[in-house]
Amino acid sequence: MATIEKRGENSYRLTVSCGYDSRGKKIFKKKTITLPTNMTEKQREKELQKQFNLFQEAVEKGTYLDGSKITFGEFINKWLVDYAEKELAPSTLHVYKTRIEKRIIPALGHIKLDRLQPAHLLEFYNNLGESGICLDELYVISSDYSGKIENIGDISISCGINQRTLKKIKKQLPTNKETANKLSNYFGIPLHKLFSILESDKKLSSRTISHHHRLISALLTAAVQWQLIESNPAKRLKPPKVEKSHAKFYDNTDVVKMFECLESEPLQYKVMIYITIYEGLRLSELVALEWNDISGNILSINKSRQYVSGKGCFEKTTKTDSSNREITLPNNVISLLEEYHTWQNEEQNKLGDLWKGSNKLFTQTDGTPIFPSRPTVWFHAFLKRHNLPLITFHQLRHTNASLLVSLGVDITTVSKRLGHSRASTTLDIYAHSIKSRDEEAATKLENLLLVDKNNTNSTDENSSD
Repeated sequence: MATIEKRGENSYRLTVSCGYDSRGKKIFKKKTITLPTNMTEKQREKELQKQFNLFQEAVEKGTYLDGSKITFGEFINKWLVDYAEKELAPSTLHVYKTRIEKRIIPALGHIKLDRLQPAHLLEFYNNLGESGICLDELYVISSDYSGKIENIGDISISCGINQRTLKKIKKQLPTNKETANKLSNYFGIPLHKLFSILESDKKLSSRTISHHHRLISALLTAAVQWQLIESNPAKRLKPPKVEKSHAKFYDNTDVVKMFECLESEPLQYKVMIYITIYEGLRLSELVALEWNDISGNILSINKSRQYVSGKGCFEKTTKTDSSNREITLPNNVISLLEEYHTWQNEEQNKLGDLWKGSNKLFTQTDGTPIFPSRPTVWFHAFLKRHNLPLITFHQLRHTNASLLVSLGVDITTVSKRLGHSRASTTLDIYAHSIKSRDEEAATKLENLLLVDKNNTNSTDENSSD
């Protein structure tokens, strides 16, 4: 039995029979659709038949999902398998899964998909702003077991845990759950015996809460597109307000001081800092650079290198199409690169057959690509070693952009050099620098017009004489 029943002016209910249940009762699948109002009668009949055929085929194949039957959590898991794992970048997928598994499914996963309301989402966002919601418990190894961490090199290889991290754990400094679980499995000791838990009372930032909203809205938009629900409840809710914060960066005085301190540091890291300050690269773009990406004074950015827990190190195309770009290198950076290339070739010759043959700019001592987070670790230690203001490695990119804006470089050029997809993104991030240039422009204009006015008055006075 299959029917098309008119329900409203433009809505129709499709009904398809799909066998019998264990008691011999017929099973029906029903779905309501709404057609556009501007269709002719012939177009309406054609579209109705098309939608009905698709619905019937999905029911027969067992691929039809009913928004009134499945929970939000069940839909999310299907979305992850059918879409996210195939289409999203590994780093993006990792972030999404963390938010989904830690917060979204525990709070909202039990609600039927078609019953999810804006009120549910609002309550969820309010809860995210409370203390202790970060769910990032820290684990401290028990004093009874800290002595077990002896052969750090072997443990590091077996567990995939950085040796520096293992040394910190041995000193009973806190670590995350993932690392604690690896050690628990390695030693064969239950997690609750090997570690004690430190509860976190941190709050999520307004920006992080907004990211959760955007992810939920994207999920529900997919549910609409898959015709599981008629509308997206997240779009009927005002997005969480994001507290604007200025990007931290160095001014020109800080940069000069930092460059002075770099003179006593390893050449490899000096080159990293110079390239980032002058070119504004993302860290993932920097560690992916190869020597053939440099041609004369042009640097080509066309890939990125990242590490994701559970996947390891991997290389992929840049963040967006606009991130693929060519930017000019200044002469002092070119000279530094030539010096560094010579040094690297000498190191390769010393190792001979032991050199791994990587063409990367930045490598480990054996020629293999540098671990993506290594520059971050080194940079933090470098700043502390020289008593320089603490910023993150990524904030060197902010420094580059802020210095360009302060020099009067137009925002479109800055945006292209940074690889932003839209100039508006650059405007949002560096509004504080643009404001200072705006104030300077107003002062200069005032001075110019006052000078012109004074000159005019002086001319008029001389004329009257």
